[in-house]
Amino acid sequence: MAPGNWAISDWIEALNWVQRYISFFGGDPTRVTIGGQSSGAEAVSTLTLTPLAKSLFKQSIHESGSAFGAAVMSYSEKTRSTSRQLSVKLGCATVDQWNNGQNFGPILNCLRGLTYDKIVTADNSLPGHRMKWAIVQDKKYLTQRLEYLALQRDPTKNVLIGDVHDEWLGWEMNNVLHNLNSTHNTGQQIKYDLKDCYEMTYWDNPTSVSVAANNKYVNNQGWSEDDHRDWEARRIQLWSEMVFIGPTLRDAAYFQYMKNNVYLYSLDWLSPPALPQVTDPLFRGCEHTWELQYIFSTTCNGFTCTQQDEILRDYFTTTWVNFIKGGNPTPAGSPLPFKWLAMDKTNRFLSFSPNPKMQPSYHPDSMFWVCTAPTIDGYKGPFC
Repeated sequence: MAPGNWAISDWIEALNWVQRYISFFGGDPTRVTIGGQSSGAEAVSTLTLTPLAKSLFKQSIHESGSAFGAAVMSYSEKTRSTSRQLSVKLGCATVDQWNNGQNFGPILNCLRGLTYDKIVTADNSLPGHRMKWAIVQDKKYLTQRLEYLALQRDPTKNVLIGDVHDEWLGWEMNNVLHNLNSTHNTGQQIKYDLKDCYEMTYWDNPTSVSVAANNKYVNNQGWSEDDHRDWEARRIQLWSEMVFIGPTLRDAAYFQYMKNNVYLYSLDWLSPPALPQVTDPLFRGCEHTWELQYIFSTTCNGFTCTQQDEILRDYFTTTWVNFIKGGNPTPAGSPLPFKWLAMDKTNRFLSFSPNPKMQPSYHPDSMFWVCTAPTIDGYKGPFC
């Protein structure tokens, strides 16, 4: 009646529209590139996994997001529980009516008769609801777990994928600037927050994954609880890797295992005049969305662009265009002063700066979210 994954249906219909009409605009339906950032990259990743989109694009760009990300895909009752809470909140059902399973038609009609504003207001009031609307395993778009679908991807599709170095920094900026020396920044508080965070609840074995994550990121660090600066930096690293970098690398590793050409990147350079309010070098990093100013803008994010920023912008835009045009960000004959090599088993990647360099071992600690945590859940990747 309401099977879920309607957003995937919309994405696929948009790609079908492109296939039908792109030739009328001078485009080639056999050379379509799909791309997205953050939740957009989660959508792109999902489209690479559903067999129903396989013939609708040639290659993909994933910036800071993956279907393997925390709370993106639900295999449990969590999404159904959110639907029940919303239905009860809006007066479309009682708990008993929902649980007896005989009233979904009237419940659905009631929900569809409500205004957007009323639904959103109720949704925003649900306890701990953030990110609880997930894609789900179904009988049409995602008929298996993502781990199995990832092993059925088309290896001829090229992939450009990556993150910025300090994805979670923006969410911690207020604490960095105004609340650094507080109990928020202790090892014990990180353990408490990790145990209760919504990302952790989406693992099949959240307690075991949380314990292992504590052993990786928190325990035996050699810091006292008063070393608030170090704990805040560790918190930013942990959440950056749990929410963004680890899932991105896991996605890339599946692509690489399937023999796709995978161009992996990390934006690791912050312009000197950027974020002038942040003076501590430990927290001067690239937060979520930071690459967008170098790809889609001619200005810089709250500061005056330097010559180095313009050089970096040229490198980003040129490699993105090259990839879209031919599937290789630095093709033969490219005038760029660096060569972006495809990812290999060492997880080599291009570290973006005004002087880009190939580096091995993409964010090495994030391998915890690529191999260790999935193995605890019983889904060890073939590359682990």
